[in-house]
Amino acid sequence: MKKLVSVFLTMVMLLSIAVGSCVTAKANTKPNYCKVYIDERYSNSTNLILEGSKKAMEISSLSAGSKKFTVKWKKSFNHISGYQIQYATDKKFKKNKKSISVSKSKTSKTVTGLKANKTYYVRIRAYYKNRNNKFYSAWSKAKSVKVKGSLSYSKVQCEYSTATGKILGDKVGSYYYYTVYDYESDTDYLLKRKSEDEEPTVLLNIDRSHGYELLPKNVVTNGSTIYFVVYSYNDYRSIIYKMSTSGKDITQIHQQFGTMDLIGFYNNCIYYMSYDYGVEDFESIRFCKYNIKTEKYEIIYENAWDFANPVASSGRYMIFRGYTNDYENVPITVYDAKEGKKKAIANGINVGISGSTIYYCTMNIENDYYTSFNLYCCDINGKNKKTVKKCISSSYYPTCMGKDGMFCICWDEDYNETDYFFSYKDKTMKKIS
Repeated sequence: MKKLVSVFLTMVMLLSIAVGSCVTAKANTKPNYCKVYIDERYSNSTNLILEGSKKAMEISSLSAGSKKFTVKWKKSFNHISGYQIQYATDKKFKKNKKSISVSKSKTSKTVTGLKANKTYYVRIRAYYKNRNNKFYSAWSKAKSVKVKGSLSYSKVQCEYSTATGKILGDKVGSYYYYTVYDYESDTDYLLKRKSEDEEPTVLLNIDRSHGYELLPKNVVTNGSTIYFVVYSYNDYRSIIYKMSTSGKDITQIHQQFGTMDLIGFYNNCIYYMSYDYGVEDFESIRFCKYNIKTEKYEIIYENAWDFANPVASSGRYMIFRGYTNDYENVPITVYDAKEGKKKAIANGINVGISGSTIYYCTMNIENDYYTSFNLYCCDINGKNKKTVKKCISSSYYPTCMGKDGMFCICWDEDYNETDYFFSYKDKTMKKIS
């Protein structure tokens, strides 16, 4: 009996020492581990990470994706239960923070469902779970990452200037996309290019001698998939194709009689203008859409003269100029593909979209002569109109209105062309050399 009491007292004393050592170690964070007994008989032991331990985790890489990030780390501890990742838009982690746990076998984690174009701060720590208690290592050093937004489909606003050899227009993702016609070989090219200093990548080439033509400026892309139109002189058909931005996996999507002008892609539907030519001019203009999943074709508007010139698009919003045979201000219309509604927002000669802001030019005419033009901006509904610049010389004619500014052409007396760029932000016109 005395021996049993002695063994019992010895076990109580050992347990007291173990618990005491844990409490002491938690207050004094110099040691990295303490030894505790974890089974009911207090006969086995393991290394336990102390809360506040000086030994911290380390993030090896942190990369951004479309509304997501991926964090990677190296294993720094043995005998742990898992890892805790914490991320926040506040670099001090005092607000807007979330925590997730991952298993001990993982060394990476992709966090999704984040807000586009936001900066997130990320840190990680290891933990050990003992019954209902969790013990943590110190947090790793926080790293930041700016999450990307998913690119909307947009009509390519980009062209190659033969005068300067420069690309006029905007990138989609990391590349410029544009079409070029080579007179010597009678060939159309669809190209992509990261910068003007790099050689372009040929995605597609079409020899016109075979009776086909790549319709210029008929490219819609989101930076991963491209839609474009090829016109057949043999039977007067327009054919919509789809391919990857690597130039592979070309697939025919839809075709119909007459010519087409692509404007956008939204919710599985390709939006485009369809033209039937008469003896001298258009006989009819239709605004249409084609659902690539249901393969259903629909005419949205017949005799859509106010949609005659599709200019720009950004996701659900598509912008058009009305039909004209001369230099004059024509209606500018915005079509909302989500709501299925159109709205005339202004009159002008050219228009572009930058985010949720629309920029457009109006022509000043005196005695039937084009004298100058004004540049305005407004929101997507045509409200909050502001004057950007008035009385820009008629020597400059706006050809392409991009996200950051307006590209213009200037001709001299011998009709030699010079390209200029007008910055929306700086409100200055500069020669592109």
